[in-house]
Amino acid sequence: MKIIIGLGNPDSKYENSRHNAGAICVEAISRTTGIKFSEKKALALFGSGYIDNETIILAKSRSYMNNSGDTIKYLRDRFGVQVIDLLVIYDDMALPLGKIRIRASGTHGGHKGIESIINALGTSNIPRLRVGIGRPESEDDNIAHVLGTFKKEEKLLLAETCETATQATLDIIKYGTEWSMNRYN
Repeated sequence: MKIIIGLGNPDSKYENSRHNAGAICVEAISRTTGIKFSEKKALALFGSGYIDNETIILAKSRSYMNNSGDTIKYLRDRFGVQVIDLLVIYDDMALPLGKIRIRASGTHGGHKGIESIINALGTSNIPRLRVGIGRPESEDDNIAHVLGTFKKEEKLLLAETCETATQATLDIIKYGTEWSMNRYN
């Protein structure tokens, strides 16, 4: 069993924000795989299905980004999976819009959601797929940037990026993280 989870903020006012790029990509994975978000719990929306004979839990966090560790720990404990069987999909300002990066582990890199997950699980060996959202012109604008919505032309590029993230996720399930890192990074 594998759990694929997209991070974001739960309120509707954040629905199309850059910080919700992970959740937006998980919605694209849902459309492609047919795995529906059929269960709504306090910390997550999720559903299950099969991809290449592997049981997959597809989830979107319902906790705020800075508390993402609560959601990940809940899902890991509920389904009894190892950390290696998680794939966390989230936004990353260090990557330009349109780019993805796959990692088997790593630091939080200043991302509060990943920091929360590392703290909750007690390890940084968490498979992840980072979705680039680019940086604002000034570091003073970081919060406004991640909580801001995508412009029209950015939405088109994000949709393409989510298609790539979907294929990368399917490849991670089929071929593993290392193989997929070599292909997509």
